[in-house]
Amino acid sequence: MSVLDAIHKVRLVLTVERFDEAVQFYRGRLGLPVVEERQRAEGSGIILALGPHTTLELFDASQADFVDQREVGRRVSGPVRLALSVQDAQAMAGVFQQAGAQLLSLPKPMPWGDYNARVATPDGMQVTIYQAATAGDDEPRNNHGAFPTSPGRSGHSVSIRDLMNRGKRHCCEGEADDRTAASFLHY
Repeated sequence: MSVLDAIHKVRLVLTVERFDEAVQFYRGRLGLPVVEERQRAEGSGIILALGPHTTLELFDASQADFVDQREVGRRVSGPVRLALSVQDAQAMAGVFQQAGAQLLSLPKPMPWGDYNARVATPDGMQVTIYQAATAGDDEPRNNHGAFPTSPGRSGHSVSIRDLMNRGKRHCCEGEADDRTAASFLHY
């Protein structure tokens, strides 16, 4: 069993220069179903389903800048970024850091309700590690009873094995996968 078994959903995030054309291609021509779409002053974004546990998120440059500013405090990501939905963002960020990733931002609450951290892998890939606001039934998604406000708030560390076991239990309890879709274009 891999530590990555604790990941609930994978989101591939593309920042595209011609947003409308990209949406037309993926949604219009390929027929990918829309999970959520948002047009805001901060920018445009859309989430499309690629399968039961994978989504494709398209951002225009303004939306990518908005998300980077909220997660990291400055524009840092390139045209491709991964976003991983996990049960405990704090623990998973620690796992990535222990494995050699650079922690770009500590896990923190986002304006859209999720709890996000950002890391850069040794090859430079930007990865958002996010804990959705709720599991769909208003139960916090970690074992601390609420979102921690700082690393170490829980008073204990989480081992890789603990994190994997949590992910296995979470996966096997039959939780709905689309609960993360509602938290998504929170960006």
